[in-house]
Amino acid sequence: MTIDGTGMTIGEWDAGEILLSHQEFGGRVTQKDNPSYIDSHSTHVAGTIIAAGIDIYAKGMAYQANLDGYDWLNDISEMVSAASTGLLFSNHSYAQVVGWYFLSPNWIWFGDVQVSTTEDYRFGFYGPEAEEWDQIAVYAPYYLIVHAAGNERDYNSGPGIGEDYLFWNGFDWEISTLSRDEDCAPFGYDCIVPRANAKNTFTVGAIDDIPGGYSTSTDVVMSSFSGWGPTDDGRIKPDIVANGINVYSTTNTSNTGYTTMSGTSMAAPNVTGSLGLLQQHYQNTHGNKSMRAATLKALVIHTTDEAGESDGPDYEFGWGIMNSKSAAAVISGENVTSNIQEKILDNGTTYTINMYNNGSAPLKATLVWTDFPGTPTAPSLDPTTKMLVNDLDLRITGRTTYFPWVLNLMWLV
Repeated sequence: MTIDGTGMTIGEWDAGEILLSHQEFGGRVTQKDNPSYIDSHSTHVAGTIIAAGIDIYAKGMAYQANLDGYDWLNDISEMVSAASTGLLFSNHSYAQVVGWYFLSPNWIWFGDVQVSTTEDYRFGFYGPEAEEWDQIAVYAPYYLIVHAAGNERDYNSGPGIGEDYLFWNGFDWEISTLSRDEDCAPFGYDCIVPRANAKNTFTVGAIDDIPGGYSTSTDVVMSSFSGWGPTDDGRIKPDIVANGINVYSTTNTSNTGYTTMSGTSMAAPNVTGSLGLLQQHYQNTHGNKSMRAATLKALVIHTTDEAGESDGPDYEFGWGIMNSKSAAAVISGENVTSNIQEKILDNGTTYTINMYNNGSAPLKATLVWTDFPGTPTAPSLDPTTKMLVNDLDLRITGRTTYFPWVLNLMWLV
């Protein structure tokens, strides 16, 4: 059975209008609002998700899916409306400006000097933006929001020592030469942009392509720019990584225009389009039923390929590289070699699954849930207050009890 995205509709919020007439879209893209211009970034992202493959090198992930496009100006209300009418996933390859930003001819620092004079506190911070997106996910439990992790680790280093720049002093823009930290200094961590810190979003980092295919974790090369976690309260971000370097896709120059772009903006639509394929496969094998967003997120995390220097998740690659083939195999093998369950767990209770394993193959379990929005703290630098509302634990018990991965937060000290 062909899995190509047929019958799936994917949402895209981005900078402007998509070039609807591009030869790769074939009438499958609908612009749902009225942006003031046709945008190259929006068109490139759309092609990565659904391009038909007229130019085979630009073929999108879900190459027969439909796409609804929006600009980012009214994303919250539009997302709520779209999710309420059945949208299952959407791509968001944009973020607020955080820390340093170069707007010719000046560097500008967007931190809040009332909180910190050296670092923009919003990196890794669970604020009102993340709270809003988590609330949307609770209202629409089948809707999975995919967000780019941001490119701040390399792209926005700030001015040289002694160079002029602008900052907001609380009342007006002021010129300064005072030394402030580079974004993500000193080691590249604590670098996730505000909305991508939400609990229920799927945050995607960027790696280089692996032309020969994945074999071992050493095949995986991290980009120089992709934002690293964790969140301030220690949660793993990004969730996963995907190719985001020199991605070839559609552009807005003409109906036959193509270009290459790099960024977590390019990695996220790789994932979003692949989610469309997995949801289509699940519907085909489950009487047209859809997976909940948490289930789809769990499936992808469960089947990632290992990345990074150590086994298990980390704050650079998240849970690893998305492997759509392995995820589809879990769906195909359900009740034979795999088991997908969607349950409601009452507060203070325990749910037990009895399983048999003869020891010849590893036993692996993944638990994901849609959590209620956390309550943001007052703006502060790296607050460790937990944002989880429902703190669920997973254990595998036989002769030995095994616990989930726990990561080291010593770098925050």
